[in-house]
Amino acid sequence: MSREIEEIGEDSKSTTIKDAETNDVYVAVGKNDLYVAQWALDHAVSPGFRVCLVHIFPTIKYIPTPVGNLSRSQLSKEQAQVYINEQNNRRKSLLQ
Repeated sequence: MSREIEEIGEDSKSTTIKDAETNDVYVAVGKNDLYVAQWALDHAVSPGFRVCLVHIFPTIKYIPTPVGNLSRSQLSKEQAQVYINEQNNRRKSLLQ
């Protein structure tokens, strides 16, 4: 069974599901929702099922700095990208 993280950006219009008879269980999780995944494993999943964790996160508009939250437009592209990369790495680590 493969463990992979598939990222779908906000530019994506839709995703396809192979067919209606798949044994996939989709579980929406956030940073403090590990109990949700555990409930799904205990109650909704049978052998042969695949669990797909869905983590939806908002577009980053403000970035915390030592002087307060600043709009992305107030920072250089490089500064904003450093924060965005940190957040992406934290999400990937959580989902792993």
